[in-house]
Amino acid sequence: MGDKAVNAHQGNDTVSTAIASAAPRHPPSPRLTQHAFGKLQSMPLDSTDAYVLSRIDGVTLAHEIVDACGLDTRTVTEVLNRLTAMGLIQWTDEAPASEVSEPSSDRPGGRVSGTRISTKRNIEAIRGATPQLLEGFERLTHYQLLGLYSDCADHEIKLSHMRARNLEEGTLAARMAARLGAERVLARVFTAYEVLRSSQGRRKYDEYLLYREETRAIEDALSEGVRRASLVPSRAPSSTPVSKGGVSKEDSMVPPHLPAESITADHLVAALREHAPRGARRKRAEGLVRDAIAEREADNLVGATNALRLANSILPDCTALEGALATVTREMNESLAPTLRAQAMYEENLQMWEAAAETWEKVLLGQSDDARAALGVAQALLEAGGDLKRARRRAEEAVKAAPEDAECRRTLARVYIAAGMTKSAQRALNIADSLERQENNRRGVLSRVSARWRRS
Repeated sequence: MGDKAVNAHQGNDTVSTAIASAAPRHPPSPRLTQHAFGKLQSMPLDSTDAYVLSRIDGVTLAHEIVDACGLDTRTVTEVLNRLTAMGLIQWTDEAPASEVSEPSSDRPGGRVSGTRISTKRNIEAIRGATPQLLEGFERLTHYQLLGLYSDCADHEIKLSHMRARNLEEGTLAARMAARLGAERVLARVFTAYEVLRSSQGRRKYDEYLLYREETRAIEDALSEGVRRASLVPSRAPSSTPVSKGGVSKEDSMVPPHLPAESITADHLVAALREHAPRGARRKRAEGLVRDAIAEREADNLVGATNALRLANSILPDCTALEGALATVTREMNESLAPTLRAQAMYEENLQMWEAAAETWEKVLLGQSDDARAALGVAQALLEAGGDLKRARRRAEEAVKAAPEDAECRRTLARVYIAAGMTKSAQRALNIADSLERQENNRRGVLSRVSARWRRS
């Protein structure tokens, strides 16, 4: 018997044991071999082979793969045997953490599978309802929650929704419900289906995902920069607080701002040398400053912000360095505002109110006097039943920025009503009515003038 036959025979024993075993203590899970993707082009895989292969992530158990595929046990067993014999998969009790990766588009056919969210790290997180798990649950896309590809067909959406709604074993919804509660998970399953079942809703959601992917990548990069800065041992107490990650308001308000024309390598290096005449820390900070200037000139404001943040951690209490970080962070927030604005408007259309409120807040970091952004925060918080004090503050800011806007006044009145402030609500509504009458009168005058001009 040849090596290939021996491998196939051994794989068959493993597959049969994995699927037939009712409740093994440590059931084996198939995972891709190290060189699997390099072999795919030359392997004689049919559509069924590729479909089963797409469900293998190194964590999902063999019997769960059967459930996820919706095929009979015999067919899946035969496919897994073939994949094992080809050297594309191997069997293990636990996937090494170093070989587990996040969902990637570099899969066969360029498709992104929602089921590939079931990595070892995520499965371990489900064992306890931690803040990290809650955050991970909120980050799931509708496709991932239902276990769908982003290019799935309509009938696949219906089938996956039915399985998720029933919390069938092997679905991500069932696993999440076991730790977060069925009510929370099923509410999101319902929302996901309502969005994806409509062609128009799905198109808008796909467009929203493009914006969200861009902003998430930026926020992840900033969080990594904050993490690196937090690892630097303190030489002395720093007057510059390190933010907790993302595009933070603290970053945009660090005083004083350094004039943009002063953010040059020569100016900052001279300030560093005056602040710290010698030492390895100063040399490292100088290198980071030069990196930051190069990134800023290349319009990579995220990279420039991270470099300056790390330089501030290495050499704290340098006024010029703190000012440069404040200015570059403000520039970054301003450059991100248009993308975040578009994302927030998509979230409003999709009625993702909590997400919309947070995104509008990020818009305000770059455009602090934007009445529409402040109004968006207030309206989203009202719809989500969120913090009324925060909603009131943002509604009042919107009124201050656009005092002639009746919608801002009406939103403020809604906040007052929700807070039980009836007299204040009545005053706001009266002003809104007055503004609308004035606007209608102006439109009427313009309409009459336009009609006379056309007749003449």
